[in-house]
Amino acid sequence: MTSPTDNPSKLKLDLRAADTTADRWRSLVEGRSIPGALPVFLWETPEGESLVACGSATQFQAGGPPRFSASRKWFAGNAGIRIDRDGSPQSIGLAVAGFSFAETAATGWAASDGIAFAPERILRIDRDRKAVETRQEPVLSGGREADRPGFDAAAGPAVPVEDTVPARPEWSEAAWERAVRAALEEIEAGRLEKVVLARCREIEVPRAWNLLTVYKAMRETYPSSFRFLLTDGRGSAFLGASPERLVSLRGGRVEAEAVAGTARAAIPADRDPEGARAASLLADPKERREHEVVLREVLSALTPCCSGVAAEPEPSVQTHRHLLHLRTRVTADAEPGTHVLDLVSRLHPTPAVAGLPRAAALEFIREWEPRERGWYAGPIGWFDSGGNGDFTVGLRSALVRGNRALLFGGAGIVAGSDPAREWGECEAKMESMLDALAHG
Repeated sequence: MTSPTDNPSKLKLDLRAADTTADRWRSLVEGRSIPGALPVFLWETPEGESLVACGSATQFQAGGPPRFSASRKWFAGNAGIRIDRDGSPQSIGLAVAGFSFAETAATGWAASDGIAFAPERILRIDRDRKAVETRQEPVLSGGREADRPGFDAAAGPAVPVEDTVPARPEWSEAAWERAVRAALEEIEAGRLEKVVLARCREIEVPRAWNLLTVYKAMRETYPSSFRFLLTDGRGSAFLGASPERLVSLRGGRVEAEAVAGTARAAIPADRDPEGARAASLLADPKERREHEVVLREVLSALTPCCSGVAAEPEPSVQTHRHLLHLRTRVTADAEPGTHVLDLVSRLHPTPAVAGLPRAAALEFIREWEPRERGWYAGPIGWFDSGGNGDFTVGLRSALVRGNRALLFGGAGIVAGSDPAREWGECEAKMESMLDALAHG
């Protein structure tokens, strides 16, 4: 994607409101800095779409199992005509959101398990490079919400949030092997078909990361990924370059993906000029089996609420800097009245990030993983007042707070999995964010 600052003269930004938000907005759009005291959302798709947003016209914290439906209900209550600070009618039309992997508070992540906010200022660039800048005036409810740093817990269910990210143990290779062996036993006994286990790495550097520099590095290094950055306005940021679209809904048309099955990529790429690694991945029985589990469940989740559900006849190979993935695109037509968050709720977590059967896989993850995943592998994206939206899966990601970061990488365990190979796959996935953070 081309940065919106490559030709700032064409954006014609409305900066008539000479307030702090306007100054910070201009700095963000021009690529100079990310405002620390305001929530910010940056989003770019492999197709070239982008969204830059900051400030909060109205906001919500969502916790527990009903977090997706609660977020939809919250926005429906704020998306109609409101009265702005000047007494004029104002429509709130778009919100951005991020959710944790599990339906519990993101313990130890210095973040709640669901955040949604309607940005005050939004710049959208479509696939044809058309740029549109809009404003959403703050919703008045006992004061101007956007003037308050962070997220007002009174706007939604109270979710306890820790101010620091405590140090916690990582897997040892021996503990990892025991967990993989236990998963294989469950698979052999028929209680699991697949389970995804995730490793975590905590890193600390002498100074705080420059998140804008890290984000620009992700753009340059991972052009075929979804790039995202969400800050909560009080010191925590979640960012990444995900290979996987969870689901999008636009004008009733649904797009989703099954992304599962992985191999290391050749670096540099000219070491594999004939695509031997891609061909090997396509022919690998274990990786194809893992992919087919995910595809089957994506189709099953969409069928009750969509018509014309169809998948590509064969998977393709998705190429990234460190890894190759098998991907199959899925399309469908949503039933009238369907909201993108309805589809998110049906799909998340897919077997690509949890396993199958879902309940048994989640229980195994809770028992064996040494720390909670937080927002890793959770949905992140945007939605509008028409129910349209686009969500990716929070993979190849990191939670950053000052000079500390948490990185995760997961591997799908199915029959035939090898503990050492899956350990290495996690390592390669964490390298994606390590590369980006090295620029900041």
